[in-house]
Amino acid sequence: MKKPLTLIVGFFVILGISSCTKEEIIQQINYNKIIPYTITQNEWKPVAGRPDIWMATLDFPEIDQYVVDYGTVLVDISFGDGIYEPLTTVYDGVAYRYDYSVGTLVIDASFADGLGGDLPQPGRADIKVILLDTEDY
Repeated sequence: MKKPLTLIVGFFVILGISSCTKEEIIQQINYNKIIPYTITQNEWKPVAGRPDIWMATLDFPEIDQYVVDYGTVLVDISFGDGIYEPLTTVYDGVAYRYDYSVGTLVIDASFADGLGGDLPQPGRADIKVILLDTEDY
């Protein structure tokens, strides 16, 4: 009698354990954003004492402390041909790169070969500033 009762109780225990499911609901907030911007030629400023580097310092209030702490900023650039390249890139022998901090995006241009010289002022450029966030764990 004990053997069938043990089997029946064991069956119900296994059935009870296997029917339990854990359900976790995660709410994901997506702060990803793409901001188009056109750098005009007059926004490129020479770096003092460096005729081989030009900088465009741009105000971007969208780059807030949250993005700096938990996300990242990516930048794509186009030189009027509708083809976007991710920065850092080299275009016509000029290397373009960027840095960012809260409220500011800085793009600089210098000769890609590192030899220096007088770099002409860069022209108009279209950029896409891509703000990506991550989950805060």
